[in-house]
Amino acid sequence: MKKFKQCIILFIGSIALTTTIWLLKTIQLQKEYKELVDIKEGYIQVHDDYDSEHTNIYDFFEQENSLDILKNTYKRFVENESIDYYECMNQNFEYIGRFSGDGEAIDGGEELRNQSTETGQVTPLKSFQLSYDILIDLNLSSYLDEGNFFTEEDFIYDGERSIPVLLGSHYKQIMELNDEFEAYYLGSKIVKCKIIGFLQPDTTCLIKGEEYALNGYIISPAINIDSLQDTEDNLLFEKILYSEKCTGYIHYTSEEEMYHELRLLEQIATETNYQCKYYLGFDSDFLMYQFGLTEQIAFLLLFCAFLVWLAGVLIFLKESGKEAGCMHLDGKRLKVKIIKNGIFFFLIEILSVAFMLIASYNSIISYATYGLRNKMIVGIIAISVVITIIDYISIKMQTTGSSINSSNINYK
Repeated sequence: MKKFKQCIILFIGSIALTTTIWLLKTIQLQKEYKELVDIKEGYIQVHDDYDSEHTNIYDFFEQENSLDILKNTYKRFVENESIDYYECMNQNFEYIGRFSGDGEAIDGGEELRNQSTETGQVTPLKSFQLSYDILIDLNLSSYLDEGNFFTEEDFIYDGERSIPVLLGSHYKQIMELNDEFEAYYLGSKIVKCKIIGFLQPDTTCLIKGEEYALNGYIISPAINIDSLQDTEDNLLFEKILYSEKCTGYIHYTSEEEMYHELRLLEQIATETNYQCKYYLGFDSDFLMYQFGLTEQIAFLLLFCAFLVWLAGVLIFLKESGKEAGCMHLDGKRLKVKIIKNGIFFFLIEILSVAFMLIASYNSIISYATYGLRNKMIVGIIAISVVITIIDYISIKMQTTGSSINSSNINYK
């Protein structure tokens, strides 16, 4: 029996030590992360997770149902009323033909101007593709110098008509209102772009957390596909497009809202079978938090916490059952035993709470227990207090009964 107790103590001590080290690392990483990213207000970026050492996004595209997965995921993101889903892509329009415009418009600098290809000269031009809600939030229509702003119909693309674009003021040197030009888009399709307006000189907007001067930019709608001819090239274009559209941004205004939105995103991705990960921040500045846990792993930790807690309860109750054999001890020694039992049980409870803290806070995206965390912690501590009180009352009653019996025996 003594060896059994020693094994139990060794087991609990090992878990407690491992948990403590893990938790300390987690707290330190969490502190460092919070210093880099303000989790009280900001944006969550959704990003696909198909690229690895042995596979990439194009392997996913080869799956027969990949387009259905992407479209269904995008639809769920957009239609969920609890999520404000923003599309903000900056894929270049690669101008086809000889480009004589300002060098500020070229993404990559002068050395990429008029590159020779099989279909002629190509120049990558700085571009933003924005969803309607972002355009409204930016109030970009108030910066029009001439022409018209986008309508909701402009966001539907059928593969035939031109994509409407707004151009920065530098383009006025080489283009006019209602002009059209051809460009490669997403490296997979030649599209026609029609100029519907020009922006005022020195127009600046806050996009993806950064101030952009739009003099040399092309602004277009984040298009949705209505229908395309059933060709292999169009199918690839559609897959690339919707893979980009699924990498949007969700705004949050509090830590609680952030966890809630992450939970919704994870739920949608699970239901649609979309493989993704989440970041806080924008572009090269975003960081994925280390020690990320899936919802399943978080619940597994909770289950382990429950087992440890249950083991503690059983051992505690077993030890409490031996109190009747200790009635010959004086009051002071009985109190010491009660205190030891209480401390032992509280240590078990603290270990359980530590597991739950890890499950809840080990990662910015480990939110499986976030909603119930406080209630569970309060519940476990309350149970430990109640059992300790019951143990105390039980021993007190046994002590009192033993004293009465002793008195009756002495009297007789």
